[in-house]
Amino acid sequence: MKRFSLMPGIVALLLITQATNVKAQFAKEKADALIAVGMRHLSAPDSLNVYADKLLALSRAEHYQTGEGWALKFKGIAENTAGNYQKAIGWYQQGLKVFTDTGNELEQAKAQLNISIAHQRLSEHKQALEHGEKALYLFEKLKDKNGLGRVLNVIGIASLAQKNNQAARNYFLQYNAYSREVKATAEIANSYNSLGSVYTNLNKLDSAIYFLNSAAAINQTIGNKLALAQNYQNIGIIYQEKKKDYVKALGYHNRAKALYTEVKSPAFLSQSLVNIGQTYKGLLDTVKARAYFRDALVMANQAGEKEVITQAYKSLALLEVQKKDYKKAYENFERSVNTRDSIRGVEAVARMQDLSVKYDTYKKQQQIRELKQQAELHSLQIRERNLYLLIGAVVVVFGVIITAFVANRRKLEERARREQERSEHQELMTRETLNAEERERRRIGHDLHDGVGQLLSAALLNLNSLSDRLKASDEDRDLAGKSIALVSQSYDEMRSISHQIIPNALLKAGLASAVKEFISMIDSNRLKVTLEITGLAERLDDDQTETVLYRIIQETVTNVIKHSGANLLTIQLLKDEEGISLTIEDNGKGFDPIKMNDFKGTGLRNIQSRIALLKGTVEFDSKPGQGTLVAIHVPDTANS
Repeated sequence: MKRFSLMPGIVALLLITQATNVKAQFAKEKADALIAVGMRHLSAPDSLNVYADKLLALSRAEHYQTGEGWALKFKGIAENTAGNYQKAIGWYQQGLKVFTDTGNELEQAKAQLNISIAHQRLSEHKQALEHGEKALYLFEKLKDKNGLGRVLNVIGIASLAQKNNQAARNYFLQYNAYSREVKATAEIANSYNSLGSVYTNLNKLDSAIYFLNSAAAINQTIGNKLALAQNYQNIGIIYQEKKKDYVKALGYHNRAKALYTEVKSPAFLSQSLVNIGQTYKGLLDTVKARAYFRDALVMANQAGEKEVITQAYKSLALLEVQKKDYKKAYENFERSVNTRDSIRGVEAVARMQDLSVKYDTYKKQQQIRELKQQAELHSLQIRERNLYLLIGAVVVVFGVIITAFVANRRKLEERARREQERSEHQELMTRETLNAEERERRRIGHDLHDGVGQLLSAALLNLNSLSDRLKASDEDRDLAGKSIALVSQSYDEMRSISHQIIPNALLKAGLASAVKEFISMIDSNRLKVTLEITGLAERLDDDQTETVLYRIIQETVTNVIKHSGANLLTIQLLKDEEGISLTIEDNGKGFDPIKMNDFKGTGLRNIQSRIALLKGTVEFDSKPGQGTLVAIHVPDTANS
């Protein structure tokens, strides 16, 4: 009887276990259904947030990690669509942790890509490249062509921001090819939009409008309203800024504004309002232009879009200048500059230093990998030779070892191939990093010229106007004149610094003109410079080579002035069929090249790393008390 009395308890336990399993399975199915619904609302942030919150609560209550990861991903997408990129990064990172814990490499790759895109929209290109590299590695591992295409799009956008239009075009074409191969409709549309941006920069406007209209047609078909709004906005900008057809531009901008309003994206909407204001300014309707700029300020402040705030204040200031209300113009210029400084001032300098460190790190990692590959291959050759010595006598005994050796060799060769691909990728990243550094220099130069320069110009204008109307003693007039002279001197000094950071001659006429202009600014009483340039009547095909050589000359001459104590300097720049040769020789106090690594500064190391990127060579010939000779040769890659 006792044995049978246990049966009801066992049956009850089985029923409870079965009920628990059924409840968990039901919760999982409900979570999966919420994921499917969320996928249909990716471009509607409010609706997506509602489904994401429900999915997150259900998944955490039932300890369903897959559902939790998707809920966090949906939260990130909703914030990204609304233009809240910093919040989006936070949700994406939480989702990345969950997908990492569950071993879902595909969603890990997508999370890294989404984080990279959000950083890029915040103009944080260093972080964007770091996460993009991680995404690229995972997508390559998974052989996911759709993911690879999306990462190439991110790298293409980075190239586009650095004015490297040809490189960006190649990345976008690869992105389009991958998207077509896997039939990813939304990605095909996005690739068309990216190609439209490239052709706009190349001033091939008909091609640009063709690709943007192609993207718009696809996005309208699949109901991607946010992407469709961006297509209309880009077409509007072409008609506004390039074709000066303000009526057509206004039509496209109004379509974009309506869609941004519908999807409730205040960040994108604030930029759209600025575009409409600029269009009305082109139509000479300053009343409507001013109204839209002010509306853009309200919307941008709500969304925290400081870049849009900067644009709106600057646009309002220019309108006030037209009205000759210089006081209001000065106030708006000041607000514009202060807003830009709050997001890009000290941060820009720190970012340039970080990028330089990142570049050096990449080069060291590449050298370490190359040494490791050589060591592995050398070890493989030794083992192969020893094995062949024994194979004749003990073929049967060591047959298994031979099989293992062949498999291991293939594994090592595959690893070496992967490392080679990684090295090539690292070289690409270092080149992009150097381009980003040069772009930062140019942006700071433009900010000084366009921001501070305009403020000083406005101040000088006000002081001159005030001086003309001033009825005072001779002493006060003399003081006013000195004040005007000080402001004028400050303006000239600012222009000098701006031209050193981004020399106009280098951008317009090329390396030879830029070097001549730079040398002309050196005090000949302090340092007499002899400059000889041969074979550079025309510009180089590669802008990066011109920029690198100019920066090296700038760095070397600065070192001579600061440290060498020389009074004579000879610079010879020669271009021939073999490449470009540069020699810089001074009669200063010299140094011991063996002790170069002990120097605290980074000037000489920067020269070596920059020339290495161009596949060139650099030699330092110097002795204490006997001057210094720097000899550089960059080969002609077209003939190599």
